[in-house]
Parts: sequence; C-alpha cells; structure tokens
Amino acid sequence: MGCTVEKGRSWPFFIFSLSIIIIDFISKRLVLQYLPSEGDQHALFSDFFGIAFSLSHTSNQGAAWGVFSSWPNLLVAVRIIFIALLVWLVIRKKFDRMRLAICGIIGGATANVIDFFLYGHVIDMFRFTFWGYEYPVFNVADSSIFISTIAILLMLMKEK
Repeated sequence: MGCTVEKGRSWPFFIFSLSIIIIDFISKRLVLQYLPSEGDQHALFSDFFGIAFSLSHTSNQGAAWGVFSSWPNLLVAVRIIFIALLVWLVIRKKFDRMRLAICGIIGGATANVIDFFLYGHVIDMFRFTFWGYEYPVFNVADSSIFISTIAILLMLMKEK
C-alpha cells in the first residue's frame, strides 16, 4: 500500500518537514548531552576500506563548508526568506511533483534557522573521512537539504 496525498492538500508535506525538524533537534540534543564540549568526538569506525566515521560536536556559523560565516545575521535572513518562498510554492501547489522534496529543504533549512536562534550557530555532528579526505561535518538538516536538492535536480533532468 503506497502513501498517497489527496491532490491539493499541503499539510501532509508539512508533516514531513516537521518530522525532519524533530529528528534534527533530537540528534543535536543528544550531541549536546553526550559530546558536551565542542571538538568532542566519538569514533564509530576508524578504517572501513579507507573510510572513517565519527560523531563530532562541531559548530558552524555559516552555510555549507562555513561559507558566509562572517555574516550570520544576513545568512539567517536569507534562509528565512528562502523558507517563506518555498512554503508559498508548496501552498500554491507550484511544482506539484516536487512538493515532498521541497518540504525536505524546508524542514532542513528551518532546523538550521532554529539552531541559529537557540545556540547562535548550527550544530554539526557527522564526520566522514574518505581515503584521507575529511568531508565537512554535517547534520540531519544538511542531509535533508542535500538529498532533497538532488531529488529535485533528478526530477528536472527527467522532465527535459
């Protein structure tokens, strides 16, 4: 049995956004509880075919890779405007096929904005090293934004 959403209803999509916000919030609270100091780290596996993964309490003042970290207030304002635009698109039923992915971005972006107001920065925790390259630390919200963006790009490519 598949999950269907009656045409025109937006609230199930926003429930998806809310679930991302809640999962992200819980994961960050767990990091704060079990890795209280920034820089605290817990290795889950250190060398699995050249890949290492750990949980690490890290703060990020900017966007991905710390971009715009010198302008956190401007960044949060842009994020809020972007979220409002995406919410409007979902409510107005624009890009109907992409509404779930758009709500994945809404949930992730909102979770990171909430961090800014609660902590003054975003809390990241997933640290991967791939064959010596340390990938930037990220969180559940970042994952949701990334996966949703890839889904949208794939849908757009399929339409062409």
